[in-house]
Amino acid sequence: LTVYAGELERVLSPSLSLGAGATYWDAGEDDGEATYLSGDLKLRYYPSGNPLHGFSFGGSVGMTRVEGEDDVEGTPFEVTGPTIGTMFEYSWLLNQQRSFYMGIGAGVKALFIDEDDVDDDVALRYPTVRFSVGWAF
Repeated sequence: LTVYAGELERVLSPSLSLGAGATYWDAGEDDGEATYLSGDLKLRYYPSGNPLHGFSFGGSVGMTRVEGEDDVEGTPFEVTGPTIGTMFEYSWLLNQQRSFYMGIGAGVKALFIDEDDVDDDVALRYPTVRFSVGWAF
């Protein structure tokens, strides 16, 4: 699997942040599988009141494009639809300036497109995992 992702997160209050991210996932298109390209807005709640550090949970909304080739007929397809997701994460701000960011998390995401428009192997509901390294400024 090949996954590329990037995200920006902005603190809104002592317990809320808003993020915007994009992900590209190549699930083996050469073998008739699909590629996913998504963009999401993410709202995170930090119950400790310490944003970007500690436990958080939240939700996401966005759009995802899926491209691939039908395994049976060999015809290409490309569909785009809205997504919704949930996240449960833990993050750390490290070093003396508390500016080196590390985060881990997991969640689930649902893609709302017509199942008849894509190959049977395309996942419309799938788990998400996050391992992040970044810089807080």
